[in-house]
Amino acid sequence: MANSPVYELLERNRDIFENRNLIIAGDVLDPMILSLVKNSTHATVICDNYVVCKAMAAMIGQNLNSDCPQIISYKHVDLIFSDIESALPHVKTADTLMLLLSKAKQQTVKLINLLEAKLEKGAYIYTAGANDG
Repeated sequence: MANSPVYELLERNRDIFENRNLIIAGDVLDPMILSLVKNSTHATVICDNYVVCKAMAAMIGQNLNSDCPQIISYKHVDLIFSDIESALPHVKTADTLMLLLSKAKQQTVKLINLLEAKLEKGAYIYTAGANDG
């Protein structure tokens, strides 16, 4: 299976995640996104797509069932299978947010507004999405 263009873009810029406390949220459609957090200090990945989240769990040797919300912790990574509202109480403060954009602009605004409280002052916010989005 080929990697998504969004993943390939982020892979070329993976150094922006090194030694960061990171939150990845939004339209997580490629399980390979999980590989980008290898050198982060801590990473929280919020995913509401069961198939993608199950594949990410398998990448770290874990199993995902259909319970929602579900949190899988492995080393410095928290993988949260949930909608954003249910995930928020489990998200640690971060200095970097990677927001994967969807075509629904209102969803992006909602995510930024909800996750703002979890970001440290001066945090970096990165966005990436498909050209047609």
